[in-house]
Amino acid sequence: MIKILPLSCILMLLFSCNAGRESGLAATEAAMPGFTAVTVRNFAGMDGCNYVLDVNDSLRYEPVDLADSLKQDSLRLWIRYIAVKGHMSICMMGPAIKITEARYCKK
Repeated sequence: MIKILPLSCILMLLFSCNAGRESGLAATEAAMPGFTAVTVRNFAGMDGCNYVLDVNDSLRYEPVDLADSLKQDSLRLWIRYIAVKGHMSICMMGPAIKITEARYCKK
């Protein structure tokens, strides 16, 4: 028991330090509860696509009626959104959403 306690303390310290090493939007998500961090991407060269919102490497959203002020490639935002049911698109980059609130990320 005495030998296990120091080892478990060392392991806890090592694993707890990894959370502080994250950079970018993921490290600050706790500061914006209820919002999703996204990066605006211009896919106008792809068939039927315009701007999409990258959440991470495997998740993208297709915004419906994206405001002109948000149509900037690589723009980082915090958004609140609702899913849009029955939206027809040939882009097929991800689910269609309507942004209800957007805030710019501090650089």
